Amino acid sequence: MAQRAPIQIKVHSQLQNYDISEADIADGTALSFPSDKFICIRKKMGSKWRFVILDLMSSSKKILDCTSSAVSASMNPHTGVIAMKGGKSLQVFDIDMRVSVQAITLKSHISYCKWISINKIVIITDESVYHWSLEGRSKLTLKFKLTPILKNYQITNYQLDSQEKWALVNAIQAQNHKFLGMTLLCNIRKNNCRCIKGQLASFASIKFGNNLEPSNLLIVASCLQTRGKLLIEEIGDPCDGKEPFKTIELYFQYVDPNDYPKCLQISEKHGLIYLITQHSYLHICDIQSATCIYISKLTDANMIAAVLDSSTQGILTSDNYGQVLSVSLDTNEVIPYIVNKLQNPTLAKKLAFRWNLSGAEELFVEEFTRLFHSGEYLEAAKMAVSAPKLSPLWNHYCT
Repeated sequence: MAQRAPIQIKVHSQLQNYDISEADIADGTALSFPSDKFICIRKKMGSKWRFVILDLMSSSKKILDCTSSAVSASMNPHTGVIAMKGGKSLQVFDIDMRVSVQAITLKSHISYCKWISINKIVIITDESVYHWSLEGRSKLTLKFKLTPILKNYQITNYQLDSQEKWALVNAIQAQNHKFLGMTLLCNIRKNNCRCIKGQLASFASIKFGNNLEPSNLLIVASCLQTRGKLLIEEIGDPCDGKEPFKTIELYFQYVDPNDYPKCLQISEKHGLIYLITQHSYLHICDIQSATCIYISKLTDANMIAAVLDSSTQGILTSDNYGQVLSVSLDTNEVIPYIVNKLQNPTLAKKLAFRWNLSGAEELFVEEFTRLFHSGEYLEAAKMAVSAPKLSPLWNHYCT
């Protein structure tokens, strides 16, 4: 029998059911996916804009007709509050209460804005990056200046690391039917920035081996002619006594030479990278082993956006056909897939232990038996203890 795929793909929603047509999201810029709670779609209604907010948790729809000059919006990923951007102005609006919360006008054109916490927004102009807190009467806080290299690039994303010591700005530029990418990495406290080639980037806090503290990682996705690349490196200084993380470069071949990275999400709980290209090819990679576990084409449509699904630690995706997909690991199939399809028993044991999954029982038993019969009783005992609770070793030797 053929080995089953290690993922589950389900249709979560169809935007057509909410009167959102393919034409409404055809260019890919009208839809934003801030979290697994909301999708926001911008629609032209005469001379004004309408913002349609879909609540994915309750399958309900809310409509906000904008009477101002706002041409784009950023939905708060946690609450029913939206930030509407137009020219040099930004207005924050409570959708449920139908009232304006706060507004601000800058001296420069606002090129990008995004919620970075439940009550804080990043505002990026042509030259600077600001944080704006909505608590009290807080003013803009200048975080750092943009490098002139990004002058002709379009800002697509901004992210802070878990300690808010580092920030990254993703930007793209269309050139010869491809999108060139640049990532600006900034040490906020030292006001030190550097540019890295890559369309997408993300931070991840991952604990390795016997380290007591997690490593602060930067993950950058880029395309090199006909193949893709993932760069994984540790940023900042490692803590005392912590084993340093060695920089990793992981390459994979693109089916279409004009394809490029479109969506990047990290499951810190599982230590996985979910990378999706413009042409909807999904790559799932394990960070600790720098191994690509699975590659598959999700849909014939072009991918627009993806977010981490907090309930499954998989992802929710949206394409230009208006389809929202739920993609998650199949916990019953992922370890057997790595054993049988990838022929990688070492990785299978590590992931079975890390995720406490079945599928590698025979591998644990074989390793225990080998250690036990060779007189390595301490190592055999460690093996029995480290085996997943679902393993026969746990049942026979640890109870």
